[in-house]
Amino acid sequence: MWLLTQGVRGDGDGADIPFGVMFVVWPVLFYFAPRMSAAKLLKANGHHGRLQVTVGPEGVRTVSAHADLRMGWANYGSYAESSRIFALRSPDKAGRCAIVLVKRGARTPEDVDRLRALLDSRLPRA
Repeated sequence: MWLLTQGVRGDGDGADIPFGVMFVVWPVLFYFAPRMSAAKLLKANGHHGRLQVTVGPEGVRTVSAHADLRMGWANYGSYAESSRIFALRSPDKAGRCAIVLVKRGARTPEDVDRLRALLDSRLPRA
Protein backbone atom coordinates (compact mmCIF):
# COMPACT_ATOMS: atom_id res chain seq x y z
CA MET A 1 0.00 0.00 0.00
CA TRP A 2 2.82 2.42 0.77
CA LEU A 3 4.13 2.05 -2.78
CA LEU A 4 0.66 2.67 -4.14
CA THR A 5 0.25 5.87 -2.16
CA GLN A 6 3.67 7.05 -3.25
CA GLY A 7 2.84 6.22 -6.87
CA VAL A 8 -0.28 8.41 -6.92
CA ARG A 9 1.55 11.47 -5.72
CA GLY A 10 1.56 13.82 -8.62
CA ASP A 11 3.36 17.03 -9.40
CA GLY A 12 3.53 18.17 -5.78
CA ASP A 13 0.35 20.23 -5.58
CA GLY A 14 -0.88 18.00 -2.74
CA ALA A 15 -4.23 17.14 -4.36
CA ASP A 16 -3.22 13.56 -5.06
CA ILE A 17 -2.23 12.68 -1.48
CA PRO A 18 -5.82 12.35 -0.17
CA PHE A 19 -6.58 10.06 -3.09
CA GLY A 20 -3.67 7.83 -2.11
CA VAL A 21 -4.63 7.87 1.56
CA MET A 22 -8.09 6.65 0.55
CA PHE A 23 -6.52 3.40 -0.68
CA VAL A 24 -5.17 2.79 2.81
CA VAL A 25 -8.13 4.02 4.88
CA TRP A 26 -10.99 2.31 3.01
CA PRO A 27 -9.76 -1.29 3.41
CA VAL A 28 -9.17 -0.69 7.12
CA LEU A 29 -12.66 0.78 7.54
CA PHE A 30 -14.27 -2.07 5.61
CA TYR A 31 -12.48 -4.58 7.82
CA PHE A 32 -13.48 -2.98 11.13
CA ALA A 33 -16.92 -1.51 10.27
CA PRO A 34 -18.95 -4.73 10.77
CA ARG A 35 -17.31 -5.36 14.14
CA MET A 36 -17.89 -1.81 15.30
CA SER A 37 -21.53 -1.89 14.16
CA ALA A 38 -22.13 -5.23 15.86
CA ALA A 39 -20.56 -4.01 19.10
CA LYS A 40 -22.75 -0.89 19.12
CA LEU A 41 -25.87 -2.92 18.36
CA LEU A 42 -25.06 -5.43 21.09
CA LYS A 43 -24.52 -2.63 23.59
CA ALA A 44 -27.75 -0.90 22.58
CA ASN A 45 -29.76 -4.09 23.00
CA GLY A 46 -27.98 -5.36 26.10
CA HIS A 47 -30.78 -4.25 28.40
CA HIS A 48 -33.07 -6.89 26.87
CA GLY A 49 -31.07 -9.64 28.53
CA ARG A 50 -31.10 -13.15 27.18
CA LEU A 51 -32.94 -13.62 23.87
CA GLN A 52 -34.84 -16.78 23.08
CA VAL A 53 -35.47 -17.38 19.38
CA THR A 54 -38.03 -19.93 18.24
CA VAL A 55 -38.48 -20.89 14.60
CA GLY A 56 -41.69 -22.61 13.58
CA PRO A 57 -44.09 -23.04 10.68
CA GLU A 58 -45.59 -19.57 11.29
CA GLY A 59 -42.24 -17.73 11.33
CA VAL A 60 -39.60 -16.52 13.78
CA ARG A 61 -40.39 -15.46 17.35
CA THR A 62 -37.89 -13.59 19.53
CA VAL A 63 -38.63 -13.23 23.25
CA SER A 64 -36.63 -11.21 25.76
CA ALA A 65 -37.24 -9.57 29.13
CA HIS A 66 -38.83 -6.53 27.45
CA ALA A 67 -40.05 -7.67 24.06
CA ASP A 68 -41.95 -10.38 22.22
CA LEU A 69 -41.43 -10.05 18.46
CA ARG A 70 -43.06 -12.32 15.88
CA MET A 71 -42.15 -12.13 12.20
CA GLY A 72 -43.82 -14.20 9.51
CA TRP A 73 -41.99 -15.81 6.62
CA ALA A 74 -42.99 -12.96 4.28
CA ASN A 75 -40.43 -10.76 6.07
CA TYR A 76 -37.60 -12.94 4.77
CA GLY A 77 -36.61 -13.42 1.15
CA SER A 78 -34.03 -16.18 1.38
CA TYR A 79 -31.52 -17.73 3.72
CA ALA A 80 -27.84 -18.59 3.66
CA GLU A 81 -25.96 -21.14 5.71
CA SER A 82 -22.39 -21.33 6.93
CA SER A 83 -20.70 -23.78 9.26
CA ARG A 84 -21.78 -21.74 12.30
CA ILE A 85 -24.93 -19.79 11.38
CA PHE A 86 -28.12 -19.51 9.35
CA ALA A 87 -28.65 -15.98 8.02
CA LEU A 88 -32.23 -15.14 7.12
CA ARG A 89 -32.08 -12.38 4.55
CA SER A 90 -34.58 -9.63 3.88
CA PRO A 91 -36.59 -9.75 0.65
CA ASP A 92 -35.10 -6.55 -0.81
CA LYS A 93 -32.84 -6.83 -3.83
CA ALA A 94 -29.72 -6.08 -1.80
CA GLY A 95 -30.51 -9.14 0.33
CA ARG A 96 -29.17 -7.67 3.53
CA CYS A 97 -29.31 -9.87 6.56
CA ALA A 98 -32.47 -9.67 8.65
CA ILE A 99 -31.64 -12.17 11.43
CA VAL A 100 -28.81 -14.54 12.31
CA LEU A 101 -29.54 -17.91 13.91
CA VAL A 102 -26.46 -19.36 15.59
CA LYS A 103 -26.21 -23.13 15.27
CA ARG A 104 -24.65 -23.57 18.70
CA GLY A 105 -27.99 -22.43 20.15
CA ALA A 106 -29.58 -25.69 19.04
CA ARG A 107 -29.79 -28.42 21.66
CA THR A 108 -28.79 -31.28 19.33
CA PRO A 109 -27.41 -31.71 15.81
CA GLU A 110 -30.81 -33.14 14.86
CA ASP A 111 -32.36 -29.76 15.77
CA VAL A 112 -30.05 -28.08 13.25
CA ASP A 113 -31.17 -30.58 10.60
CA ARG A 114 -34.83 -29.92 11.44
CA LEU A 115 -34.23 -26.16 11.22
CA ARG A 116 -32.54 -26.59 7.84
CA ALA A 117 -35.51 -28.64 6.59
CA LEU A 118 -37.97 -26.01 7.84
CA LEU A 119 -36.01 -23.20 6.18
CA ASP A 120 -35.80 -25.19 2.94
CA SER A 121 -39.59 -25.60 2.96
CA ARG A 122 -40.25 -21.88 3.54
CA LEU A 123 -37.38 -19.94 1.93
CA PRO A 124 -35.09 -20.30 -1.08
CA ARG A 125 -31.44 -20.86 -0.26
CA ALA A 126 -29.24 -17.97 -1.32
